Amino acid sequence: LEVLRCQWVWKYKHNPDGTIERPKSRLVVMGNTQKLGVHYEEVYSPVGKHATLRGILGISAALGLDIHHMDVKTAFLHGDLEEELYMRQPPGFDDGSHRVCRLKKSIYGLKQAPRQWYLKFDEALMDFGFERSECDPACTTL
Repeated sequence: LEVLRCQWVWKYKHNPDGTIERPKSRLVVMGNTQKLGVHYEEVYSPVGKHATLRGILGISAALGLDIHHMDVKTAFLHGDLEEELYMRQPPGFDDGSHRVCRLKKSIYGLKQAPRQWYLKFDEALMDFGFERSECDPACTTL
């Protein structure tokens, strides 16, 4: 059983005037220790083609349509893991028992996190009746 290490990543959230609002932290798996075939099988996640984006923007402009941009800030935390992965307890949480955490969802730092998010998002789009483009797998239509 290979257990992945993790660490806290700290960052400061700033107000519009540049002053520090509050510190932010997130737990990150040290994905650099993951091994192909042990911790993950595939990491590929499709990326939209520039030609597709330009085409969509051109058609939208010609028809006078509005375009809305979406950003899921915690996207990588929603993917379901296909592999059985274990992680050490975060620094500051280990009570000396040396227990480990079994990961059920992806977490920042995992090599397969982008792929798992794509699969989850793609499944949701298909449930809503969208269809994947044959020319660009990252593009869906209704």
